Amino acid sequence: MSIKQLEKILPLLFLFISSCSITPYYHGVTDQGAVLVPVEIEDTLLPRIPEKKVESMKNVNLSPRESLYVEIEEKKLGISVPDNRKEIAKWIKYYSRNPFGRHWLKASIKRGAPFIPIIKDKLKKAGLPEELAYLPIIESGFKPLARSRAGAVGIWQFIPGSARKFGLTVNWWIDERRDPIKSTDAAIKYLKELYGMFGKWDLALSAYNYGEGKLKRKIKRMKTNNFWRLKRRLPRETRNYVPQFFAVLTILNHPEIYGISVPSNPDPFVYDSVRMPGPVSLDVAAKWAGVPLAEMVKYNLAFKRGMAPPDYRNYYLRIPPGTRDRFVANMKKTPRNKWYTITYHRIRRGENLYVIARRYGVSVKELMRINRIRNPRRIRRGRVLVIPISSGYARYLTENVDLQIVNKHHDTRVVYYRVKRGDSLKRISRKFGVSVKNLKRWNGLRSSRIRPGQKLIVYKKDGKTNKRHVSKRGKKEKYYPYRVKKGDTLYDISLRFKVDIRDLMKINNIKNPRQLRVGTVVKIPADI
Repeated sequence: MSIKQLEKILPLLFLFISSCSITPYYHGVTDQGAVLVPVEIEDTLLPRIPEKKVESMKNVNLSPRESLYVEIEEKKLGISVPDNRKEIAKWIKYYSRNPFGRHWLKASIKRGAPFIPIIKDKLKKAGLPEELAYLPIIESGFKPLARSRAGAVGIWQFIPGSARKFGLTVNWWIDERRDPIKSTDAAIKYLKELYGMFGKWDLALSAYNYGEGKLKRKIKRMKTNNFWRLKRRLPRETRNYVPQFFAVLTILNHPEIYGISVPSNPDPFVYDSVRMPGPVSLDVAAKWAGVPLAEMVKYNLAFKRGMAPPDYRNYYLRIPPGTRDRFVANMKKTPRNKWYTITYHRIRRGENLYVIARRYGVSVKELMRINRIRNPRRIRRGRVLVIPISSGYARYLTENVDLQIVNKHHDTRVVYYRVKRGDSLKRISRKFGVSVKNLKRWNGLRSSRIRPGQKLIVYKKDGKTNKRHVSKRGKKEKYYPYRVKKGDTLYDISLRFKVDIRDLMKINNIKNPRQLRVGTVVKIPADI
């Protein structure tokens, strides 16, 4: 064969080979036509169809080959759960069979039910997969006031820097990370940016948890963008984060198989809004609307002090639906100087500014500024301090503490307890016969972390301490059993169930955590 003949044949040969490499196979015939059996096709060989074009082609008659391309592109718009991954199977078993995991998932779904439809609608409008609406289950259990050890807050767990970057206000008065609606808008922007950065949802979700900068460096160092290879070098939390999300997604896509009930018609999070010309306390706003303060707080969680900042103008306040007319009428009747209330605190013996500030959730610096205190150590008993928080909201924060009883009755007194090494809030609560929840409120604690030497304020009755912890209803504390598996350590178990390791050792009478054996049943507190 001559060179000229080869030159004529070679282009045709390459065309034939390339067409064979991208032609999909299909077989079988039904009433609706051919049934496609997609084969493994390289992404780079498929023609790219824009998202808008895919949506417009749904009602167009396409050839089998074109239909396959559209089907593949449509699948890329959602999140697919990888098959045969033991890491995902482990978490499916945890959330569907383990008593604690099952309880956590059910409680999270119940808390998130009013918000999930709103989040799905926002995701759809943004062109993101609706499955991302379940991500807050892993992040926070849909707790708007959840706060991590790293300072991340809200259902989407934003740290202050990321929150401000995506348009949320975070300051002494307002924290929009606690607002489920506004924080969702910020999370959508962030997730969209991460997906554009990494091009894969498993990596985008890892970056959401771990940080995009750190993940990029890991990818560069390990020379792979496969999450399942990268995860070996990622921290434990991030390593479990993506499999946990895929597990929850699998269960909620087939809740009937796993015996998890999902509310079919939950009460949606709906509200009216009123444009306010000036600051108002939430307790005053609740009276105007004719609803309890707790309900008004639920709609306006971003107000950390129970009131809008003094310089706030022309902002929107959320109110319960159907109360707008009554609210506006009462607002017009009320003079401006009565739109907000201030809290006053009389200094008692043994109190200092630090204790008072922690109790009301304010800063010592702010207390000193408002009360014109130059030296925080030179305050005297009996002096009345102005607290920059609405009085009604202060009572709401300490609703389990009747301050009048504490002041009037001689059998109730204030005790200052200095934390010792090995102490935990649960241990201290048992010692004095009070609840952990009240200990946190009395001392302005946001988490259960305490340090040796720290001074705690406790309200107790003289001569009475409880050695045995009893719940509010008078019942013994409830525990979930957990059977220790191969490779488990007490530290791992404490992290998984978010329990202090010292409490686990005390509850289960474990003297040496290193002697934990496979098959041992460990009791986990049910009220965590």
